[in-house]
Amino acid sequence: MWAKPIILCMIASIPNVLTVVRLFLAVPMWYFLSQQTVNGIIVGGVLFCVAAATDFVDGYISRRYQLNSSFGIILDPIADKVLILTALWFFQNISLLSWGVVALITFREVLVTILRFRALKKGRVLAPEKSGKLKTGVQIASIIALISANLAIVTKQDTPLLYATLTPALLLFFWSAYLAILSGYQFCLVYWDRAVDDTRKQSDT
Repeated sequence: MWAKPIILCMIASIPNVLTVVRLFLAVPMWYFLSQQTVNGIIVGGVLFCVAAATDFVDGYISRRYQLNSSFGIILDPIADKVLILTALWFFQNISLLSWGVVALITFREVLVTILRFRALKKGRVLAPEKSGKLKTGVQIASIIALISANLAIVTKQDTPLLYATLTPALLLFFWSAYLAILSGYQFCLVYWDRAVDDTRKQSDT
């Protein structure tokens, strides 16, 4: 009888543990990628893939067992943003990505995070838009492609192979940038609508 509650308690803690793991994997990922050696890039790439996989796993567990903790609601999107932005700024640092576009994406992520916290303070949970979820998936795919392109550069592969990896990576990156702007705009509209509703309710009381 007592075993089932213990098992459910352990399952409930898994998403939060995976979120913390994803958050802290960003630092060693940057470190290994910055070595700019074959082994370093491979290890950094594996760390990124593992971190990205934890996002899907903890999301699945949360939906499967209907788990929604305050800790997860706050930290999960932050962990996603830290992982993605760490990778994007790394590739900007080695001149594979445009500074302006990465800065624009960073501004979007910071703005959405601030608005989400403001909403939480008022007891409102603003779930990501579908375009925001798609944005995250495309960003992950673009970073994996960028890691492959970086590996081709370090190993001094011929030009056709480099283009075969870098071109899809950049196309995915700019697609994700478009989705970041679109989903950010949609999120701001939702936040504004909820804020207006709250103001009207307060004025009616």
